[in-house]
Amino acid sequence: MEKLKNNKKRNIILIAGGIVALIVIIRLLPKKPKGGTDDGDKGSGGGGGGGSKWKPESFPLTINMYGNKVKAVQKWLNNWKSAGLTEDGYFGQATQTALLSKLGVMMVSKSRYKKRGDYPLYTPPMSEFE
Repeated sequence: MEKLKNNKKRNIILIAGGIVALIVIIRLLPKKPKGGTDDGDKGSGGGGGGGSKWKPESFPLTINMYGNKVKAVQKWLNNWKSAGLTEDGYFGQATQTALLSKLGVMMVSKSRYKKRGDYPLYTPPMSEFE
């Protein structure tokens, strides 16, 4: 009887610990942007497959990334190339399409980003980004 009570306590403790671990893991997962992705790309995750995970930016900047560098590129594309993007910092399908149509690239390398300059501190001639 004593052994049965100990097993029951152990099971309850294990289940409670599992629930706590699950909550911690869920809170650590990256969050989707509020209101969809960028530029009216609502709910698709921006990656063409739906439900893609957003990831913090790093070079090269590419689809499903988010951050201030992506926002700066969006701002640059709007000001220098009239791209019409929402400057939300999320690199979704619309941002990728604008890069492809305006510059012929699908991602932004570190050297290309540095040539762009940090808007609005530096506004380069268009040829420097292309």
